[in-house]
Amino acid sequence: MKTTRLSAVRIAGIPVDIRPAIPQRSHHRNTWKRSLTYVPFYSKSDSVVYGYNLGQKAFTPENKEASEVVVDDRPYAGWAFVEAFIGNRYSDQGDREKFNGLVLTVGIVGPAAQAEKVQKGLHKITDSSDVKGRDNQLENELGLNATFLQKWRRIYNIDKHRQSEPSFHSGLALGNIYSYASAGVIIRWGTHLKDDIGSPSISPGLPGLPWFNPNRNGSWYLYAGLEARSVAHNIFLDGNTNVDSHSVDKESLVGDLQIGVAIRRPDYRVSFSQTFRSKEFKGQPESSRFGSINFTLFVE
Repeated sequence: MKTTRLSAVRIAGIPVDIRPAIPQRSHHRNTWKRSLTYVPFYSKSDSVVYGYNLGQKAFTPENKEASEVVVDDRPYAGWAFVEAFIGNRYSDQGDREKFNGLVLTVGIVGPAAQAEKVQKGLHKITDSSDVKGRDNQLENELGLNATFLQKWRRIYNIDKHRQSEPSFHSGLALGNIYSYASAGVIIRWGTHLKDDIGSPSISPGLPGLPWFNPNRNGSWYLYAGLEARSVAHNIFLDGNTNVDSHSVDKESLVGDLQIGVAIRRPDYRVSFSQTFRSKEFKGQPESSRFGSINFTLFVE
């Protein structure tokens, strides 16, 4: 069984992904292999990916100058977390490939996440005005989440070098941070598409992994995707679970449109994406959009 170990660090909402050159111990690899058999709809395959993510996020309302609670806007919140993910890829119905993935997340919401310090440091570097209402952020709360993903794809040859790849995906997240069901479609167009599953996105969002097969000639692709999520719970809008806190009335259906480009060289991949997201809560003045830069390094 081919097993790949990956890790990732997300800094201030920008994913930075690294694959370390740490030898795989057989008992560690077998533990992951055994755990994968508990993933719903799991099928045995010769390609398994597993690894860890470390991340931090900061959420702020539109009015960052107000020191009091902005009652009609999202709460201030910090979120620091670690993730363990595992997935497998296998052929399904001939030339169609299927990917199963399970992500387990544990972290802390609130001042203990230290998002305020990071945000202040970034504002100092960029010479931006600092936010003034951070004292109103959500209280400290342990966060636990499990997310299951499935993706189906088929690659079509356009000519000798280029391919197109339509893919469909679905997901289910359960926990006190996010609970939602999702479904979507992604179209990729470029070269050597079989060598990766897709660039990671800032979650929740379109599925992807910091994984690729190195290619000495390099490759590239353009992509566009749509995802719809039926949201049952979002702590960053609903507020703390067991204590009173600021909250807003969330929208139960949220949609994303994402476009991007990825460039792969022999030992690294860099991707740029822009996401357009529908309104997430009632009274939100307009839909949101944000950019993301992702860097993945391959180390033998």
